[in-house]
Amino acid sequence: MRMLRELQEVGVLQLQTAQRSSLSRAHQFVNEWELKGMVVASFSLQVFLLFFSGFRKRYSSRVLSVLLWLAYLSADSLAVYILGRLTLRGGSGNSHLALFWAPFLLLHLGGQETMTAFSMEDNALWKRHLLSLVTQVPMATYVVSKQLSGDNDADQWLLAPMVLVFVAGTGKYAERIWALRRAGSVAPGTSRSTSKLVSRASNDAVWDTQGFYGQLCFVVSKKQERNFEVILDVAAQAFKLSLHFLMDMTPSISLLPEDTKDIKQAVEVFQSSEDRVHMAYKLAEINLSLIYDYLYTKFGTRHFHMLPFCNVFHRIVALALPSVALGLFMRGMMTGGRKGHVHDTDDVIICYVLLAGAVVLETCSIFMSFISSCWAYKTIISCSLTCPLCRDIPGAIAGLLWLARRLHPGNKGEWSAKMAQYNMIRGCIKEKQETGLLRRAMRWVGIIGEPRAITHISVSHELLILDKLLDIAATPRVQEWDIGVGKFRGQWAQWVVETKQDRANHDQVLQICNIQGLEFVSSVLLWHIVTDICLLATDDDVAVEGGDSSSHDEEHLEDGGSSHHEDVQGSLSELRGPIRELSDYVMYLVAECGTMAGSEGHYVVTKGQKEVSRWLLEKHGGGSDDWRKVIEKIRDEDSSFFHENYYPVLDRARRVASDLLKVEEAGDRWELISVVWLEMLCYIAYNCGAAFHAKHLATGGEFVTHIKMLLFMVGVPFLKDVKESLFPEAGNIYS
Repeated sequence: MRMLRELQEVGVLQLQTAQRSSLSRAHQFVNEWELKGMVVASFSLQVFLLFFSGFRKRYSSRVLSVLLWLAYLSADSLAVYILGRLTLRGGSGNSHLALFWAPFLLLHLGGQETMTAFSMEDNALWKRHLLSLVTQVPMATYVVSKQLSGDNDADQWLLAPMVLVFVAGTGKYAERIWALRRAGSVAPGTSRSTSKLVSRASNDAVWDTQGFYGQLCFVVSKKQERNFEVILDVAAQAFKLSLHFLMDMTPSISLLPEDTKDIKQAVEVFQSSEDRVHMAYKLAEINLSLIYDYLYTKFGTRHFHMLPFCNVFHRIVALALPSVALGLFMRGMMTGGRKGHVHDTDDVIICYVLLAGAVVLETCSIFMSFISSCWAYKTIISCSLTCPLCRDIPGAIAGLLWLARRLHPGNKGEWSAKMAQYNMIRGCIKEKQETGLLRRAMRWVGIIGEPRAITHISVSHELLILDKLLDIAATPRVQEWDIGVGKFRGQWAQWVVETKQDRANHDQVLQICNIQGLEFVSSVLLWHIVTDICLLATDDDVAVEGGDSSSHDEEHLEDGGSSHHEDVQGSLSELRGPIRELSDYVMYLVAECGTMAGSEGHYVVTKGQKEVSRWLLEKHGGGSDDWRKVIEKIRDEDSSFFHENYYPVLDRARRVASDLLKVEEAGDRWELISVVWLEMLCYIAYNCGAAFHAKHLATGGEFVTHIKMLLFMVGVPFLKDVKESLFPEAGNIYS
């Protein structure tokens, strides 16, 4: 027994020794590779940010947005953590090459050209980055000083490349802070000097408007509406004016009579142009692209605030510093190898990756500036006019222009060109159909979202919106349009009604819908259902007229109507498709994005959705329903049912649609509905706030933001009289 106990004790001791040995080897492996892995990971994050950040202004991808957000937050935290770890390293032995990594972390903290900020809130935190610079530079200096105090004098050749990278990293980090501060200063409420900025912006606008609209007239008169470089030059010249307008830094201003005359002339010239749609939307697209670069990248800040020659010199220096450091490092390694000094192979490889990577990233950022930004293109155009050295070397400018045209062609899209669609009734139908216990539980814990049935379509009705804006801007009634004063009043609809000979039904429609008295979100909700009912009724008329009702099912309505299903009762029947898309888009902005909502608006949207869901449950039970059957039952339901069971939205929508369908000319009906949605879209564009526009510039762009640029382009905010109006207190449809 004693022998067995001894054998057992020996076995336990051997097992414990083996376990300690395994743990020791694992601990040694982690200690050896932890820092190396984090350095490589930090460099990999910079590569990802450089090459993928430029996509977010052209693509609306939630996956890409999440990945960029994680990379943006992780990059700074990881670099600071590694720098702290390096301060604990020794100053002798093979650790010298590890200390050489410290200046590269400053380069990483400086970020990449394609992203200085993920959101506008990051721009407001520029002081936090300044504090980080003040603390991290001395820490990096302390790490570098260890190289000087080491016992191994043979590694003093590392000092020169280390200093070069240190200077490059400090400069790059300082430039990032400068870009954040510049971008943050144009956001209202983020600076104590906002009042001064607004005052300066308003004063600049008074002077800049004349030159901008004069340029527009010149471009149209010279038939240059499709010349990308000319349009780019106009956009760059008006950049400050458009930036301040988008960010709500230019309140309503009183222009001199001659300035108003210039705007009116520009509107008239625009109306006569055959390429007005291409120029207007391309100019708005370039304007927003330039603004995005200013708010979220180094491209815009540097190109706008620096002379072209200084900008080019800056890029040469930024590329030269790591390139010279790479050359010195290679020379030092060869010299040290001949003298028999050996360094850890993994450390040497990481040093080469960091040095060569810094050179490659700087080189790629130059090409990315042409691919991702219009500013570099504009700088090349300006260099031939402002730089004396470039005038002596015309071939260099020609070569750069050739490169810019290849990397950034004029037909390249600067945003996603997509428009979201949300139909509230279809969304409620889908939610009713997805009533499984598992899906409810998943929604409750947030694993999946609500079944909103949101789709995206390509923007294809630019002519309708632009022509309507030009018509409004060309009439004296533009001075009566209170786009930014008080509540939504549906003035366009009232003006359309005044032009009709048979005004009885039109007046009845405006009276029942109470377009002047309802709160804005309530009006959107009401007209959204009215539009659905009118679309269904008109489609039924087409089916009867064509003798084939089976071809006009819900699938036809999903596509917004085909060209061969023209409404035979009116000349404006082609408006049906755009109206359906505008209705679903405005509903998306209000219900999903929360624009113009506020507490009362959110209440109205929630109550409206609950009302439709209750209607579906009461009238259709738990069976599956399609959109057509639901709309038919709403349209044909008896009035007493609505009043007895309290369905205010559905009841009023049914009554408004009933009067609209009594209009003899279908074209008049669709004209009235279209102007309601167009004015609502313009109202949202002008009043939803700078934060909404700035946020969505970095998520593929929103069509409503382009509408705000069109308002600026046709001069509507500058043509109206500045006056204060008192309106009745807004109410909602449930009050």
